[in-house]
Amino acid sequence: MYKVFFNNKFVLLTEEFNISLYTDKMLYIQYGDFDELHFIIDLLENSNHLMAVMISHDDLNELWADFRSCFKEIEAAGGFVQNKQGDVLLIHRNNLWDLPKGKLENDEKPDSGALREVKEECGISNLELGGHLLDTYHTYHMGGFRILKRTFWYKMKSDETQFIPQLEEGIDRVSWVPAKDLDWSEYVTYPSIKLVIESGLTVQS
Repeated sequence: MYKVFFNNKFVLLTEEFNISLYTDKMLYIQYGDFDELHFIIDLLENSNHLMAVMISHDDLNELWADFRSCFKEIEAAGGFVQNKQGDVLLIHRNNLWDLPKGKLENDEKPDSGALREVKEECGISNLELGGHLLDTYHTYHMGGFRILKRTFWYKMKSDETQFIPQLEEGIDRVSWVPAKDLDWSEYVTYPSIKLVIESGLTVQS
């Protein structure tokens, strides 16, 4: 199954309809025609009522390939960083809380790119790479293209206490936040970032 975010909305691509994943304001479609994908994408981008779409097809690989062909693809990587106390390292960028991440450079491996981005955006050097956590997908528009960004996420550890926010990237704060204090009404973030944090807090190192 693939989950792709459209800002606060999302599409689920799956091999069969799963009632446990169904939510309010979700449209369910049995995939049959490539043109349907453009129609669905337009709905997610422009409708104020539709919040989610579930598309099922018996060949998930085919469905995923068709969906990806509607976009220009970009790859990025980032880190879910914790210290010995289990606090989570967050950055504050463009008035939202976020995790450090960024686009991969030419021929850069995702794990190397994730380490580089965390170091650059947080201004730290004491960083230990852990295992791959998950990948997230989200979409946006840039230069007249629809972009599908895949972000590789890795668990990391650090005991750093001094940070230098990368101001040129719009980051004005870097903070350790105790897991028990992660109230989403206070730490407003993107749905995809919330998914990474919740996954990181669930998966053991």
